[in-house]
Amino acid sequence: SVDFMINMVNEHLADSQHEKDCNDIIQAIKRKGGSVSKTDLCRSTQRMDTKQRDAAILSLINQDKIMVDAEQGGKGGGRRGIIYSILKD
Repeated sequence: SVDFMINMVNEHLADSQHEKDCNDIIQAIKRKGGSVSKTDLCRSTQRMDTKQRDAAILSLINQDKIMVDAEQGGKGGGRRGIIYSILKD
């Protein structure tokens, strides 16, 4: 339908590189079911350097579009990982 096409176009339009980075991060999290580990997000957005990725993530957190949480460590109480989740579209 026309509404579907408009939504698809809006998801992929960006006025700046920063907006494109933010859109790419949102799409990467959505592809993983709405929640993704930091490691998987970095793999999904390899074209961005760390500074770009961190700036986009911080921007999305400040806009209340994603949230950050810590996952539990393994059985041995290993290092806790970081999880990013979608809050709203």
